[in-house]
Amino acid sequence: MGEGRTLNLEALLKVKPDVAFLWERKKDDFTAINREYMRTLEKLGIPVVVVRFDSLSDYPAPILFMGDLLGRKERAAKLNRYAVGVMDKVARAISGLPPGKRISV
Repeated sequence: MGEGRTLNLEALLKVKPDVAFLWERKKDDFTAINREYMRTLEKLGIPVVVVRFDSLSDYPAPILFMGDLLGRKERAAKLNRYAVGVMDKVARAISGLPPGKRISV
């Protein structure tokens, strides 16, 4: 909760979360700011869960994990199906393009 990747601690505390999620962009590359956020949240008694979102292909598994953790399995399954479907659609759309012609963002 915040703007971009900046934690708004005041806003977070107002909603009294049961858990806070931090994301790891690359395997074993937990940033210094995330470590600081984790220490702060744990001092406040807010459990922290770290999920990995390094690329779009990483999104489906954490969606299911978070849905399971939050008791929202059905909603997570729906979001997962949507994410996988969109990624499949994009993969089919670019499958005929040579790698050098594909635009990367």
